[in-house]
Amino acid sequence: VTATQMLESMIKAPRPTRAEASDVANAVIDGTDCVMLSGESANGDYPINAVTIMGKICAEAERTLDYKRMYNDIKMYSPLPIQTAEAVAAAAVATVLDLNIDLIIVLTDSGKLARLVSKYKPSVPILACSVSSPVVRQLKTSRGVIGYKIPSYQGTENLLQLVIKTAKDMRLCKQGHKVVTIHGSAEETPDESNIMKILDIE
Repeated sequence: VTATQMLESMIKAPRPTRAEASDVANAVIDGTDCVMLSGESANGDYPINAVTIMGKICAEAERTLDYKRMYNDIKMYSPLPIQTAEAVAAAAVATVLDLNIDLIIVLTDSGKLARLVSKYKPSVPILACSVSSPVVRQLKTSRGVIGYKIPSYQGTENLLQLVIKTAKDMRLCKQGHKVVTIHGSAEETPDESNIMKILDIE
């Protein structure tokens, strides 16, 4: 999380300085998961403007990113050997680079697996499904992750179809495209991921 005086001038002014806008954009380009306002939105004169402008700056900065280069850089500088879950997470992001994928769906108990996928900066959203409400909330600070609470991990295939239907309703994916799903082989240990699937959306 990158915070503190991000758009400080907007406590009193309706627009940020050029330097502040550059700082926010560079934070995104440098790989921060999340940027945060404090005084600007808590007691500033233009809280809605501050949030709106920060969102626009972040979205514009995201459009300049070279996702393939970022993925390769992260892979190169990740110390080896990596764990199985991280290898599967990295493979899921590599698949997004090679195919027309709309979404990555992750079944995760602790949030660890979703954060591993987020680490490799995919260009598509990550729908992280967990039975834990605190985990779903905590994942909001991980880049590209949308938390979704599920009732249980039992019946993985039916669960994935239900999640895909929900994702379509949320407009995260559409018919005729593909999604990547990752989860563990044992339903009771979803974070011990060793299965990746590419599913066609019907």
